[in-house]
Amino acid sequence: MHIKRILVLGTALVLLGVLSLHSQNISNDEYSWGSRAYIPPEARALRVQTDLVEVPVVVRDAHGNVVTGLQKSDFAVFDNGKEQTISAFSVENHPHLDVQPANTSQPGIAGPALPSTAQPAQIRYVAFYFDDTNMPLGDLVSSRDAARKFVQENLDPSDRVGVFTSSTTVSLNFTDNRQTLADALAQIRTHWKRPSSICPKMRAYEAYLIGQFYNHQTDELAVAVAECPQCSGDLHCVMNAADQTLSLSDNFAQDTMGILNDVIRYLGRMPGHRMLLFTSSGFMTLKLGPQQDKLIAAAIREKVIINSLDAKGLVADGSFADGPPVTLRGRLAAVRDSLEATQRQVFNDPLASLAEGTGGKFFHNNNDMGRGIRDLSAVPEVSYVLGFSPENLKNNGSQHGLKVKVPGHSGITIEARKQYFAPSPELTPTEKKYQKLNHEVTTTDTPAEFPSQLKVEPAVLPSGTPVLRVSVHVDVSKLPFQRIADRKVERLIFITALFDSQDHFVTGVQGVMDLRLKDPTFAALSSNGVDAKLTLDAPAGQYRLRQVVQETASGHVSAQSQPLEIH
Repeated sequence: MHIKRILVLGTALVLLGVLSLHSQNISNDEYSWGSRAYIPPEARALRVQTDLVEVPVVVRDAHGNVVTGLQKSDFAVFDNGKEQTISAFSVENHPHLDVQPANTSQPGIAGPALPSTAQPAQIRYVAFYFDDTNMPLGDLVSSRDAARKFVQENLDPSDRVGVFTSSTTVSLNFTDNRQTLADALAQIRTHWKRPSSICPKMRAYEAYLIGQFYNHQTDELAVAVAECPQCSGDLHCVMNAADQTLSLSDNFAQDTMGILNDVIRYLGRMPGHRMLLFTSSGFMTLKLGPQQDKLIAAAIREKVIINSLDAKGLVADGSFADGPPVTLRGRLAAVRDSLEATQRQVFNDPLASLAEGTGGKFFHNNNDMGRGIRDLSAVPEVSYVLGFSPENLKNNGSQHGLKVKVPGHSGITIEARKQYFAPSPELTPTEKKYQKLNHEVTTTDTPAEFPSQLKVEPAVLPSGTPVLRVSVHVDVSKLPFQRIADRKVERLIFITALFDSQDHFVTGVQGVMDLRLKDPTFAALSSNGVDAKLTLDAPAGQYRLRQVVQETASGHVSAQSQPLEIH
């Protein structure tokens, strides 16, 4: 089965997944659950396989107009200050398409799709990606409403728009139907994730400050200790809480970038011009630079331009994506301004980097979301892609600064990728765990490093689509939970995959369950276990179903295979 079929299944169908904890009166604060299409290992490049570094470049004159007609000889590219030989050069043309307003009879009512005479290669595919797990309600509503207005009033007849979210709760394949798009956008809700179970409670950025500057910002530690009776004045307790907060923040960021990576690859298989509009309130990626760099490389490879919209808008009161200040209330006013500016930069860094790295634009520090959507939807008519193979590149995972110049041209501005990461000498612990998980999906053995039980039932949706309902029961008492403050924390990854009679991958779904259990809840679940339920789109045929569960604290897996026939 071709990868394109796999991705269409994953995005055209809203994958259903539930966690049977509601009936046990467990609060949302103690668990979270999400599901998405599973992409097989061969389609998900985990490691850098080439030393070619590609750098998209947009050159503008003093009036902001794109400079066209440049050749390879006009450019110079520098890696950590050393000029490199440009070995690859290409020009990307994106012809300007005049926007035609929708013919709506009433304000706020989406008009029908406009006919388009554009050839397939001229069609522009735009993916609206809403990072709803990193957007509080106010930010999400303003950006969502701006996107709906854009679709209703400014959608070009040659545009095809898809809607995707980091929570995977809304997923719409590419279409030019304004009403369908407006309906999908209206369904988007905030699924804001915050590391709220840790004592003392703190924002990710506060945890970053405590970890980095605790010797100089003693008031922050003092406030944090005072607000957590469990720490009883123990600074090490607060430092541990800061570490755990940052760890959870990294998990949330990895989820967002994982979904984004899937959308980029799916968008890259569309037959026309490709643009992704990434809307987020920002998140921290202090430890995820290499993963972010791989996203940029994947987008360049798929010829996808990423334009980023900072949904926070104009920030004037110190409120950021991970919530209003909880600790740090004793911070001096003079220090606050400097730190808030730094915080804005830290949270915006992935938004800016993804845009700059792919030749896109970053709209920020502005409350006019409508203007932002309109500005970002306009792709530069011409961009350039420079490629070079670094001299004497060491596989040490180090960060390299990039600089592009156009000698002999004055009064210009250059928008280009600013960095890349060298390949690492070995897999990181997280990559090793994920490699083990993917390996188990493709094999037929049945490791049982912790107990799990599988139940599969064919069913038919009201639309007539045949599906599989998969239920996986896990014995919680056998999992190596980590103790974080008053909680026991564990993450479970569930992958259900179908293979045909020739053992070729057909389709799959992946679910992620985060457990942050209080002691009474843990005691109850230790007796009853948890059940993860997934619904998988599956056409009639004979298959081998493969179910793998991995707990991420230690990387242990439990896997089963089962033959089945769908009529």
